[in-house]
Amino acid sequence: MSNNFSELNQELDQVVPSDLLAKVMSRLDQERRLRSVRRRLIFSVTAFLPLLLIIFPVWQNFWLDWQRAGLIDYLSLLTSDTKLVLTNWQNYSLGFLEFFPVVSTALILGVVLMMLVLIKFVLKYSQEFFVTSAWYLNKQHN
Repeated sequence: MSNNFSELNQELDQVVPSDLLAKVMSRLDQERRLRSVRRRLIFSVTAFLPLLLIIFPVWQNFWLDWQRAGLIDYLSLLTSDTKLVLTNWQNYSLGFLEFFPVVSTALILGVVLMMLVLIKFVLKYSQEFFVTSAWYLNKQHN
């Protein structure tokens, strides 16, 4: 029995690398970061997909409001009778603001802004995810 114990003791006396703890902690931190980036990427993509469905009806409503408001006729007055418009510029600008479809314009601008922000996040997180996962897979095979 003492012989087996001495062999076991000799096997346990192997030198453990001094940076083993740092390597293990680094790997755990990398896995945590990869999980976090994956969650953020999934959230960004799932938030972006409904906006793709929303943008078409919002755009259609915006375009119909612009057509119904008669702003094209109002703007054509600016090109056809510039002298009259410049003389009565205050009334013309107030009339223009009166016809301006504010709600549909604000809605389309809000949706487009949200889409641009989500595209930025999707691109950022997908790049970070693929770089991190490539590094992780490369380290795993080495």
